[in-house]
Amino acid sequence: MNRLASGTVREQAILLAPSDAAATCNIAKVLGFFGIPSRSITAAEFLRAARDGTTVSGARILCSADTFLEIVETWATKELSSHERMHSFFVCAGKESASLTRLVKRLVVHGLISTGTAEISRLRIANHPEMCRQMSDLTIRLIEKQSAVVVHMPDDISRPIISADNGALFLRLEWNGTPLFISTSSEIIDLNQPLERGQFDIRRHACTSLPIVFYTLWAFPHSCWRAAESNACIIIDDPLLRPRHGCVNYEKLLRAMKRHRFTTNIAFIPWNWRRDRSSTVDLFRKNRDLYSISVHGCDHTAAEFGSNDAELLERKAQQAVERMAAHEKRSGIEHSRVMIFPHGAFSERAVDAVKHTGFMAAASNETISTDAQPRAITAADFWGTALTCYRSFPVFTRRSPDDGLENIAWDLLVGKPALICIHHEFCRDENEHLTRLVNGLNSLEGQIEWRSLDDVLRRSFRCREVSPGSSEVQMFASELQLDNRLSQQCRYRIRKIESDSSSVERVEVDGQEVPWKLVRHAIQFDVVLGPGETALVRVASRARKGMQLGRKNLAYEARTMLRRYACELRDNYWTPKTPPCHPISHRG
Repeated sequence: MNRLASGTVREQAILLAPSDAAATCNIAKVLGFFGIPSRSITAAEFLRAARDGTTVSGARILCSADTFLEIVETWATKELSSHERMHSFFVCAGKESASLTRLVKRLVVHGLISTGTAEISRLRIANHPEMCRQMSDLTIRLIEKQSAVVVHMPDDISRPIISADNGALFLRLEWNGTPLFISTSSEIIDLNQPLERGQFDIRRHACTSLPIVFYTLWAFPHSCWRAAESNACIIIDDPLLRPRHGCVNYEKLLRAMKRHRFTTNIAFIPWNWRRDRSSTVDLFRKNRDLYSISVHGCDHTAAEFGSNDAELLERKAQQAVERMAAHEKRSGIEHSRVMIFPHGAFSERAVDAVKHTGFMAAASNETISTDAQPRAITAADFWGTALTCYRSFPVFTRRSPDDGLENIAWDLLVGKPALICIHHEFCRDENEHLTRLVNGLNSLEGQIEWRSLDDVLRRSFRCREVSPGSSEVQMFASELQLDNRLSQQCRYRIRKIESDSSSVERVEVDGQEVPWKLVRHAIQFDVVLGPGETALVRVASRARKGMQLGRKNLAYEARTMLRRYACELRDNYWTPKTPPCHPISHRG
């Protein structure tokens, strides 16, 4: 059977095996991340199918420049069938830049064309919402100058999608009436490669990541995993619930939220559970749609969740839960059961302790654990809606303003929520720096949904339609808010990664227990919703036996109290007059 014509999957991805096997392998990894199956054939097999008229209409063809050059040259010299059009072609330069130069000149038979190598320091993304989505019309300032091949040709011949000052790095042409996308990058990102410091920065990986991701999201709109919504929340670490904490003035911040359309979560230190002011508590209760609080450690001592002492960590997690429950009863303010690790420090055992203490998720600026031999974090890990490599418990990544609007936009592009972490000093100057960041985020292509932190995480999942009335959902947080916005009944097959099925106590849908099974290292169950119906799904982890908090250590408690008071003095009286320089927005 012809290998090209044998498939029946819609939106097929076909890789043409090139001399640069690494590029093809990396393309397959990116496709796989978005849930797109692919198969590889040789250029000779593709040409033979074209000659015989057995090509698959609508297939997406991906290959290197030298492979595509072979196809173009053969197509020009032989009679090949063209009645079955391909959907599109994606061509990456590969290691041989000379092949790219020959290909471009071969494709374009008129007009002024030039290719060359240039040092680039910034990239301009075209205003092309259909392809670039949240990153449309952005400028990316690279962390380091990079040497790249650029192509310059008249606009009536090509449409630049990613450009530098002196030419295009990713552009669209037409070949035989079929869209052809060319990336001049010599490499495609390897999603299995460990990231430096566990952080993915699009300002470092733009050339190797943007073209293939833009193309994948554009070429496979029905098969791709996608986020149901683009959700966001500002998170301010540490403040007490008092009228003012450092540069945070809750009344002024509330007015800014209403005017500029955003929400704020306070990463609340449980040690402070009895130290609120009634006026601020009342403000939070009256504005639950804008203000929320989460759990920021327990005592917020240095790296308190970076320990490997399992007993200590379970006591810390339990004490944090008890303090927040007492705070909720005292204040009437419900809290998001989300652990935000102080200083981003956590061990694998800390994640396990949090998982079995009733938290729905964790969030952190850091992704690498404090363990003596921490696991490597790959690009695939970071691109995910949340990290799931730590005991299958979701750790959502946070961004700071220093990461720039382009990294926040990138997170939204690949389906992650926009969780922006700031400290009180970023609210100085009447919240000017904060509102500038928010305005930049709200100006991105597409609708940003600002919600409370727990609601953001409940709605942070990946989904795709399998057939009319049937969808697949990848769940991350232990709670999931599911809305059927279709005009027909829909069956949702929900999967949540779980390395230890014995840790699952039960699965509930709107409080009613439902059956589930373990399938390929994930729990799986179905939910059926009628048109317009909603459901709250919850996967409960088995709680550990209650642990005694132990005797009070007066010396430790005294040090903790001194630390908390010293931090408040610093925030309220010794804040630098000039806030850190934060690159906010590079639009237009």
